[in-house]
Amino acid sequence: MILHESVKSQPSFWAMFSSAKDRENELIREIKSLNKALELFTYSTSHDLRAPITTMMGLVNLIDREEDVKNVKLYTQMMRKSLEKQDFFLQNISELLKIARLEVTKSKIDLHSLIEETFDHLSYLDGAHEVEKTIDIKNSHPVVISDRVRLWVMLNNLLSNAIKFQRVDSGKKKIEVEVIVTKKRVKIIICDNGIGIEPEHQDKVFDMFYRATDYNTGSGLGLYIVKETLSSLDGKITITSKKNKGTCVEVQVSNLV
Repeated sequence: MILHESVKSQPSFWAMFSSAKDRENELIREIKSLNKALELFTYSTSHDLRAPITTMMGLVNLIDREEDVKNVKLYTQMMRKSLEKQDFFLQNISELLKIARLEVTKSKIDLHSLIEETFDHLSYLDGAHEVEKTIDIKNSHPVVISDRVRLWVMLNNLLSNAIKFQRVDSGKKKIEVEVIVTKKRVKIIICDNGIGIEPEHQDKVFDMFYRATDYNTGSGLGLYIVKETLSSLDGKITITSKKNKGTCVEVQVSNLV
């Protein structure tokens, strides 16, 4: 029996079944991966939200029993740091949720002003006033077209890292920001002379909740948020770092003219 050409060209039932099965297996893998990420997110957020509260409760108990005013002042300073840590963590969670749900919105942005605004916002961080900050716009195009919220989130996380991970023993703490703008791309380079990142950690620093050091316990979300932010701006990021020498982060995003 000779089959009609149109029938012969149709995919076989088994080929269609195999294709559907492959897709089903792929979906199962994706769901398992999402569940694993959700479990990690839930565990880490609950831990990081409870830790400062536990610290605060312990300090309150100490204050209740303390009679020396000098010690009380020390305890209140410790409480302030604990609250700042929790506030920063909540800011990170808020930023992550914000960039996940907001559409990219184009607007004209003066990068020099935005960088200065970000530094001002971070002036409350410990040691921020000790850091010498320089901003160098390399050409005559400081105004770009991009998403202001996303650029601010990215700069806020990168500059806060540059401040928080300065070396205690460094005589002169520095952060240098270099900006190069063309009609198509925007390049921002942020360099510090802080503690640096050891080579074995550099490929993992963009993972959710990954902490490359115990020197200053952050949320482990900062660089993950930067990566997620850049994904919606056709952006990329590279890090070069040496232990006890410092870190340079180079970010490139599209100029959405």
